[in-house]
Amino acid sequence: MASASEQVEWMLRMRFSAAVAYGLLYYDYFITFTREIKWIWIPQGRKRRANWMTWFFFANRYLSIIGHIPTIYQYFVTSNNPLRLPVSRLLTYHEVLIFILQVFAGVFLIIRTYALYHKSKLVLGALLAVGLAILALSVWAIVVGKHHYNAEDALLDTCLMPTAKDQARRFAGVYAGILALDLLIFGLTMFKSVQHIRRDNSFILRVLLRDGVIYFSLISLSTLSVIVSLLILDPYSRGNTIVVSNCLTATLISRLILNLHDPSILKPTGRNTGFTTRDSAYTVDFTTFIDTGRGGENTQDMQLSQFMMSEPDHILRIEESAK
Repeated sequence: MASASEQVEWMLRMRFSAAVAYGLLYYDYFITFTREIKWIWIPQGRKRRANWMTWFFFANRYLSIIGHIPTIYQYFVTSNNPLRLPVSRLLTYHEVLIFILQVFAGVFLIIRTYALYHKSKLVLGALLAVGLAILALSVWAIVVGKHHYNAEDALLDTCLMPTAKDQARRFAGVYAGILALDLLIFGLTMFKSVQHIRRDNSFILRVLLRDGVIYFSLISLSTLSVIVSLLILDPYSRGNTIVVSNCLTATLISRLILNLHDPSILKPTGRNTGFTTRDSAYTVDFTTFIDTGRGGENTQDMQLSQFMMSEPDHILRIEESAK
């Protein structure tokens, strides 16, 4: 049995990790809320119907914002009667929430890469195979790895529980798969983005490459920290960074989508707008074309907007103006 001072140290460590994660999640939400209103709720320029990416953005953003409220309770509640705390339900709920948000991230990144490769079935098939394998492994880890805790396992009358060694190994395997998928997608994104930038100096691809480097650097480091913590730390410290990784993933996915709605990428400055008529086949697969509303502009004044959408009337106007 650990001493009281050790239990206090473990509790503070777990709560510190949670505070960092939730602070990041909600701070980023509040500082980007005005952008969400301007770029998502009230689209710039002509009136547009909500597309699948808009709904995906709302699902990811607000599931993470609202869905983490019970987990905040899990990390910070203290009771004089710990037997009445819904520990098992909270732990299961948190695992399911992590699973759903990771699925959201995987789906978004797979579709993003699929579009980047001109809807290549080979690329899609490879990514789906890896993604489905990780999905199956995750379900297995949650169902088979379900652990029954006793009240005495809780740290100082809280809902904070240790992670069993076998359970930690299973979850480490899941996160190793997630890391492998992230690295695969990052490699594919880097290859195609650099290839297009060298050929066409595409502005939207520079944005994608910049966001991709930032996203995958942060996510890879956080995922690696989860794997290390699960494999080498003590039972109460195993997986402490999972909550950080999950909040960071949800935040960065929202940021990636917000950046694709940024009006500044619709009107880049400088001589090279980054769009040419020979690029249209690629960009139709990848985005919606948005008319900037200024009269007399040709195809080079039509810039890229929402990810993986296409509106036939916009495409027709582009093809006609290109003739």
